[in-house]
Amino acid sequence: MKENLTTFLDEHTQSYADIAKDIWERPQTALNEEYAAKRQSEFLESRGFRINAVKDVPTAFVAEYGSGDPVIGILGEYDALPDMSQKVCTERTPIEAGGPGHACGHNLIGTAGVAAVDAVKELYDKEGFKGTIRYYGCPAEERYSGKILMQKEKVFDDLDIAIIWHPQDITGISRKQYYSGLTMMKVEFSGETGHSVAAKNYGGSALQAANLMVGGINAMREYIWDYHRLHYYMSDTGQTANLLSKSTSVYCETRATDVDVLLKIKERLTEIAEGCAKIAGTDFTIEMEDELYSDKENSVIVEVLKHNLQLLPRPEYTDGEKEFAAKLAETLPEGAEKKVASFYNIDKEQIENHLHMGVVEKDDLIYLPADDAGNVSQQVPFGTFLISLPPVGMPMHCWQMTALAGSSIGTKCMMRAAKVMAGVVYDFLTDEKLVQEAVEEFNI
Repeated sequence: MKENLTTFLDEHTQSYADIAKDIWERPQTALNEEYAAKRQSEFLESRGFRINAVKDVPTAFVAEYGSGDPVIGILGEYDALPDMSQKVCTERTPIEAGGPGHACGHNLIGTAGVAAVDAVKELYDKEGFKGTIRYYGCPAEERYSGKILMQKEKVFDDLDIAIIWHPQDITGISRKQYYSGLTMMKVEFSGETGHSVAAKNYGGSALQAANLMVGGINAMREYIWDYHRLHYYMSDTGQTANLLSKSTSVYCETRATDVDVLLKIKERLTEIAEGCAKIAGTDFTIEMEDELYSDKENSVIVEVLKHNLQLLPRPEYTDGEKEFAAKLAETLPEGAEKKVASFYNIDKEQIENHLHMGVVEKDDLIYLPADDAGNVSQQVPFGTFLISLPPVGMPMHCWQMTALAGSSIGTKCMMRAAKVMAGVVYDFLTDEKLVQEAVEEFNI
């Protein structure tokens, strides 16, 4: 029975909390996550999962149980962020000055997936399931590359359903997407070096070309929609004013919620770079990193996620946890909670002690930071959801998040996500029609 999943997860919460805390205490940045990958893979292997390495991606792995169709996968993450080390306290107190920390809760994201597949595996043989359950240990999400590297190794090619979650300041689900797409472009302008006065007739200025490029980027911002973004920075701009720089680079990031728009903006930036080089009399080259695509949400999966989210009771917190959250909320900018609550139409009854207690259902629940899971969503039917962790209005990638990710509040957030995902995997394994509907929608 499906209820047995929740019972199993409740009974084994401490085991999963230990895994998450062990990874939190040993944070490692993108593509260096040896400890997290080993800790999770060894646990799942001890539980009877087959562990498969991913060629050329040493900190990635795939844990698998069962056989045949359908193949249902949970995507996990476990890389930390640099300079986000923090103790579990309400003041900025690094454990290691300048060290990494789990300021995006990836120690929770991955471990919730481990817990979910472990619970479903417990029922697999007892209830005679047919199909394959997988946990994907995915590195380097913060570098936008882990799942793309795994994708190149074709580990998702036979996957029927993919799900993932993320901690956030709200609990929510959307029929559209949470994450925007992202392109990253390096434009390098090459000119002639020499005295900035005497040599100016003998060749173009790379710095001038780069400045023109920045002007073009800023002008282009007027012609894009609110949910699209252009960011940039310059490098190699020179060391002294009386010497022309041989080369100057402009790094551009484009974010858009629609893949076609994303690619159109990239095309336009290429044309701007070409024009700037001609005006300044320089050469230019463009280097592109892998493109991140926005989430392609599958409404069938979204409805199953929504159903399992609604089965969860309101979260319960101890007095100590409420006090901890309240003190962290004091570090927020004035009006941050009210602004977020207004955007998502969250009423006062859904917020207690600054923590979100309800479920936001918004068709345009857009979260502008990019995520490499979007590329997987373009390949297989996909769904994602958010579970509240920090006080409403608090962003990711801050020391406060590191503190929460190592706290008991973080464990409760993780286990709520695990229960949702375990329920979703159960539903797809036991209802072949659901899988067919999700695949049919994806193929339209």
